[in-house]
Amino acid sequence: TNSFMATASLDFPSTASGTSTGLVIAVTGALLGDPVVLGFTNYVAGWMFTPRSSNAAVHVVFHNFSGSAGDPPPSLFKVRVIQ
Repeated sequence: TNSFMATASLDFPSTASGTSTGLVIAVTGALLGDPVVLGFTNYVAGWMFTPRSSNAAVHVVFHNFSGSAGDPPPSLFKVRVIQ
């Protein structure tokens, strides 16, 4: 089993309720469809963050289900890709 880790500060833009925005963390060795474990330092009810691996990257998507626009402050995100 291989694993690849990366850490990045991500600053998502203001996102309307019911929509999503995504940012990318470079992860050398990651492949499309690899399982990803995501850690982050921000939690707000109605907000959800999901990871998705692709070649040499992890896409982190912010989903806003809060009922109003959400603008997460810059936060540290950690990802581990497992092969």
